[in-house]
Amino acid sequence: MGTNWIVASLRKAVRRFRGDTGGNTVLTFSLALLPIMGLIGAAYDYSRASSIRTAMQAAVDITALKLAQNASTNSNLSQDANTYFLAVFTNTAAKNASATANYTQTNGGTVVVTATASYTPLFMGVMNMIKGGPRITSIALSTSSTANWSTARLRVALVLDNTGSMAQSSKLTTLQTALTSTSTTTPGLLTQLKNAVSTPGDVYVSIIPFVKDVNVGQTNYPQPWVYWDDSGHTDNTSWDAQNGTCSIGNYTDRQSCLNSGAGTCSLQGYTTKNACQAATGSCNIVYYTTQNSCQGASGCSNTKSADNNQTSCLADGYCSLSSHHSQNSCGTNGGTWFSHAIWGPGTWTTGVGVWTAATWTPNDHSTWNGCVMDRGSPTAPGNAAGNDETVTAPTANDSTTQYAAEQYSMCPTAAVMGLNYDWTSMTTLVNSMTANGNTNQAIGLQLGWMSLVGGGPFTMPAEDPSYTYQHYIIILTDGLNTQDRWYGTSDNCTKGSTNLTGSPLMCMDQREAQLCDNIKRSGTITIYAIQVDTDGEGTSALLQYCSGSVAGQGDPTHAYWKLTSASQITATFSQIGSQISKLHIAR
Repeated sequence: MGTNWIVASLRKAVRRFRGDTGGNTVLTFSLALLPIMGLIGAAYDYSRASSIRTAMQAAVDITALKLAQNASTNSNLSQDANTYFLAVFTNTAAKNASATANYTQTNGGTVVVTATASYTPLFMGVMNMIKGGPRITSIALSTSSTANWSTARLRVALVLDNTGSMAQSSKLTTLQTALTSTSTTTPGLLTQLKNAVSTPGDVYVSIIPFVKDVNVGQTNYPQPWVYWDDSGHTDNTSWDAQNGTCSIGNYTDRQSCLNSGAGTCSLQGYTTKNACQAATGSCNIVYYTTQNSCQGASGCSNTKSADNNQTSCLADGYCSLSSHHSQNSCGTNGGTWFSHAIWGPGTWTTGVGVWTAATWTPNDHSTWNGCVMDRGSPTAPGNAAGNDETVTAPTANDSTTQYAAEQYSMCPTAAVMGLNYDWTSMTTLVNSMTANGNTNQAIGLQLGWMSLVGGGPFTMPAEDPSYTYQHYIIILTDGLNTQDRWYGTSDNCTKGSTNLTGSPLMCMDQREAQLCDNIKRSGTITIYAIQVDTDGEGTSALLQYCSGSVAGQGDPTHAYWKLTSASQITATFSQIGSQISKLHIAR
């Protein structure tokens, strides 16, 4: 309602007055004109004042949200409130606009912003003077807004695919940007979470890069939750059995070393256990194994066939281990190297042969690269529930609860990081990720869950009982499962504890579905699942099933995203960040 409308209305009334011939028209019109004008003017002034106050409220809300992000550490809160408010509130009809702010730790951190201004009425002041009162020169306006983090705090586990296919189509580099970007227009997820913090500890984040294995940190090798071998040293799949040296030969694992039959005899010239133990003596010339033949011979004590003359024999050396003919091989396998062989008649030494079998020495655990496999028995767990599906605390007396070490050649370069709010370190970790290896979503999810409850590689920060906590696992992967500790893509099984469709299903998928049910049955965790399908593999029923917070079903509408290009990763993380880190307005 503007002044033009008021003027037009008055002109219309005057025209009607001129044409009216009634005797009382002038008197009636005169008496009615002033109240009518007063009502019209008051309506206009009140409308303008209400419009200004509405604009003030919107500006105050924005200011409160802005200040709430760092209010606990802001020593210039009211000054900043006034600056932000005046930058947003630009209504020129308002006079003397200003804002102040106050912060308290109520409900996890509360900011109250109060704004005031005034409006000079166009009509109400004049009408009040006509009635004999003082002129109204100003209408006071005020409004306020309260922004808080409520009583909720966030704990977020990022489970991130680092497999080889993530190098394709710029998926890994886009993921890194989507997490760490500090852009004001499209901030990364970590930046969004950081900006949502009112008080340190409002938001904790853990990061779990995964492939077939997960790197839990090489420096954790002394920890009791790492499984190296069984007590009887019979697990030939263990780290100790796969990483070490054999005392004889070039055997690269414990089983082949110990089953080879290799060994050394105390008497020179005997290379098998039976011949050694049957021997009654030895000749310094190894080709001769009886006393008569030895003492009647002349030759070289070295076993090299080329040393069949005195000159070459004396120029060479020999090893105390008859099966090794080079100084390097001799020393590596525990033998003693003599600088020159002996040429001459055979000399027989009487004695009983003693056979020493080959031994296996595991490498020092400090040489481990930090990778672990799924928890459980070294053999396939079959249909039984296992610790690959739970957060049972690791114990030293139960190897199935420990994390099995593996010297995986494609171990993730980035080790896991437990719950923390060191945003710089998190950014460094994300940017250090590289793509390599096969896909095992379940081990990432299991360790992501463990990071939220504590145990094994993780220490969970205490939760303040005066707050409520929202827990999320966000998993991003670009492929279907291909390999875990026991299974590959050709291993199918029937496990009736899930509602996944299809028969039979890969054992890996069956166990992951049960893991997701167990996570959601905990009652406090929501799983957000993101599938980056740039290869046309199709929608992952497994990831759909895992999404959401209700066991036995997924939430593909609100907690599952299928992306067909890497460029969609940034927008998806932005959407998730907005959902889980939004501040609350309370008026």
